Amino acid sequence: MSANVYPLRKLYRYPGRYITIPSDASVKAEEVQEWVKNGAAKKQDEIWKLVEEHFCNLKTREEGTFLLGTRLPTVLDIIVSIIAHYGPCWPDDPPVR
Repeated sequence: MSANVYPLRKLYRYPGRYITIPSDASVKAEEVQEWVKNGAAKKQDEIWKLVEEHFCNLKTREEGTFLLGTRLPTVLDIIVSIIAHYGPCWPDDPPVR
């Protein structure tokens, strides 16, 4: 999950590093960078929704269990909670919708 989320952060924060716009292009660099930022924000939303759907809609999981269905937290629970807590709220990150 973090392998998909963190590269999107860099795309969102620094879109100019990843694109080259010819000087004779009919579109401004700022406009293209905004498209890249919007695309990165949209993809990040899709990833978080996928994670949420997977872990929140497990019909086989009992009430009061963790992500893997265990009674005690696993490393996965810790990693997902850290990414969810610190991930969406860093300055200049795309807004979580």
